Amino acid sequence: MKVAVTTPTGNIGKVVADELVTAGAQVILLARNPDKVKALTDRGATVVQGSQEDREYVVRATRGVDALFWLIPPDYSVPDLRAYYNRVGEVAVAATQANRIGHIVFLSSVGAHQEGGTGPILGLRDVEQKLERVASHITHLRPAAFFENYLWQFEPIKHMGKVFLPVSGSTRVAMVATQDIGRVAAKRLLDTTWTGRSVANILGPSDLSFDEAAAGIGRGIGKPVTHVQVPEDQARQAMKQVGMGDDAIGLMLELYRAMSGGLLKAPEGRTFESTTPTTIEQFARNVLKLMIVPVR
Repeated sequence: MKVAVTTPTGNIGKVVADELVTAGAQVILLARNPDKVKALTDRGATVVQGSQEDREYVVRATRGVDALFWLIPPDYSVPDLRAYYNRVGEVAVAATQANRIGHIVFLSSVGAHQEGGTGPILGLRDVEQKLERVASHITHLRPAAFFENYLWQFEPIKHMGKVFLPVSGSTRVAMVATQDIGRVAAKRLLDTTWTGRSVANILGPSDLSFDEAAAGIGRGIGKPVTHVQVPEDQARQAMKQVGMGDDAIGLMLELYRAMSGGLLKAPEGRTFESTTPTTIEQFARNVLKLMIVPVR
């Protein structure tokens, strides 16, 4: 089978592409920089260079594919993040219609069933609805919060043993490793027997409080780590310093409020199928610890 994969250099897309190549699929990589996917093209994948925002390019790159993995890379610098998601979503709609792509796997988010109050997730909800109008068979992946979000906290974790976020340490949410999301996506893409519309929640091994998550990171890197709740104004300034735009900052703060308010829960609850294996301690040991103490 022939599968097109977007964002093959990202944490999720590279796992999807690797799993598909390993399984023997004919893989088309949509990438801006072919040099960054050389390890995959050396193993037989084909890269088509271009931007996911370019409609003509995406239509051309996905011609003749049986399935498409569509992930919209967030751009937190844009003046209107929801409009950006919708604009890139329309590109997927155009490619699906033009090429009659049989199966779509779209990376959405837990909480996409909510009609408001979830910050940037509303843009993903919009794209779910757009794709449903044109796709014959579509699966919306709705993962929980990524463990990799803690990479934004790398410096305070390394130097202070602290995580600073505008949410209470007692707030409990599902969290998941991006490698597990990629594996779920690849498995879905390789199975073309499913039909219609479906939702696949991806919730990690268990729900965690932010205090428990920080403690798990500490065990993984071998030093104590604690969670510190900060005021929204302090979080806003920190996000500005890393180049986020005002619109994205407002949406991210709304997202943290949604976590605190319990809006980011899968309505179906946790099931065997939605539970994935990688723990936050394993993530910290395999990713964060190696960043702090690189292997020589």
